[in-house]
Amino acid sequence: SPSQLDPNYQPLVTLTGKGREYSRQAGSGIAIIEVNLQHGNDSECHIHVGKKADSFNTKVRVSKSDISLCTNEPAERHEQFKIKVEIINTTVDINVIHKWVHLSLSQVLVAWSIERLLESSRLCLLRNEQEGDDAGGGEGSYNSKLKSLNKTLPGFQALEDMISVASGMPHPAIASFQNIGTLKATVLANLTLELLESMMSLIACKRKIFEGINIIRYTGTDGAHLVNITKDSKSKICSRVQISGKGKVLKDRPVDSPEYTVVFGFGPKSFMDVSQHQFFTQVCVQSTQQETSAFS
Repeated sequence: SPSQLDPNYQPLVTLTGKGREYSRQAGSGIAIIEVNLQHGNDSECHIHVGKKADSFNTKVRVSKSDISLCTNEPAERHEQFKIKVEIINTTVDINVIHKWVHLSLSQVLVAWSIERLLESSRLCLLRNEQEGDDAGGGEGSYNSKLKSLNKTLPGFQALEDMISVASGMPHPAIASFQNIGTLKATVLANLTLELLESMMSLIACKRKIFEGINIIRYTGTDGAHLVNITKDSKSKICSRVQISGKGKVLKDRPVDSPEYTVVFGFGPKSFMDVSQHQFFTQVCVQSTQQETSAFS
């Protein structure tokens, strides 16, 4: 519950509006919380630091159940890993405390999963979508779009799913903003470049050359391509879109309905210092009765 002895500590544990809501609902009092990791119903587990998780290296889509905690079900398989939370209560609302702990642990898990995916991308461990693989739900053109995007930038769709899940939790390190309006297809590249330049001036204003920035252009006709967007020397109001590594110039037509997506810090090249932008070290969870773990 909120610490009355050290009010400066409280903001560190309620970094989201949902956390502050649980803080108010829990009331005043003391609750002792014990968290244990179990494999199956009884056996304890050990946590090893220094091993890398690769469970998302071959996964195109990621659901909320993949990267967040869910309540225990009696019919679950015995080989699954579980977190057991026990609370010794006084006068606080124990149901709210359980929800608060569940949120906190899910926030940790989703952030850890995102970092492992980013690391796998930097190490070139993510694979392209192969013909016949399952790209998740949806039909026809939607499946084709997912395959095209994942082939262009392996792991991109999984990253987008993870960020969406984290934003909905919510997570203190992830924010989602949406601005809806009507634009002509022919000015979308210009807007993308303007937004990118504005963001880079805030993220790393001292750099002149940036690596680790991927721009994806997708249309139903051409599919997905990694592109470069630069100012067109022939026109001050137009941007030049070229396929990366090929130099082919692409033109956005009104009938194309193009989509531009900018991804930072994904892939082997990145302008970010990885050691300064991580929440967690590499962690592997292992059962005392097994040499390997399905969770890692």
